[in-house]
Amino acid sequence: MFIDVKESTRLGLRYPLDVVQHIKHSILRAASETVRAMDGHVHRFMGDALMAFFGRQWRRSIRPCSARI
Repeated sequence: MFIDVKESTRLGLRYPLDVVQHIKHSILRAASETVRAMDGHVHRFMGDALMAFFGRQWRRSIRPCSARI
């Protein structure tokens, strides 16, 4: 799943940087908490976006990595 903050550039033109950062952080934090609550895995954050995986597919790829650590 890919989540992106819609019109984040426009936010930056309208509001001060600290306000925009707070808005984006709040949205992405809520999204990541929801992904984890639904047994998903947050793969990465990319600026104002988040990529997540759900289901058994991502777990199989994580297990060999965990075994190596």
